Amino acid sequence: MSGGSIDPTINTVPVDTTVDTILLTAPNIDLKGNTTVLSTTPQLWLEETDGVINEKHVLLKQSGGAFTLTAVDDAHSAGSVFFSVARTGITVDSIDLTATNINLNGKTKITMASGDTLLFLFYHSN
Repeated sequence: MSGGSIDPTINTVPVDTTVDTILLTAPNIDLKGNTTVLSTTPQLWLEETDGVINEKHVLLKQSGGAFTLTAVDDAHSAGSVFFSVARTGITVDSIDLTATNINLNGKTKITMASGDTLLFLFYHSN
């Protein structure tokens, strides 16, 4: 079944079914068991349907060894990566947080490898 649709009254989709789009409309959709997104660049879009203008969309994406979270405008024409994890194999090489402010609440402990340097810059304005 290529390019077709899935009958919403059935409980399962055959494994060998290929469709362009599956649209599920319900107050709640429960996925049981493991869920896998397979693609050369797997991504998952989150849309808050009642969100304010240009604050509705977030994109989760895995590409080229990097996992990113991106805030995207309503037209899907521009976005800003605010969280990124780069890795080589199972080793996480870097974690980047990009924001106007990054707030850490509670006790914060940062442990560094021997010989590494940790630099904190604090700025306070009244």
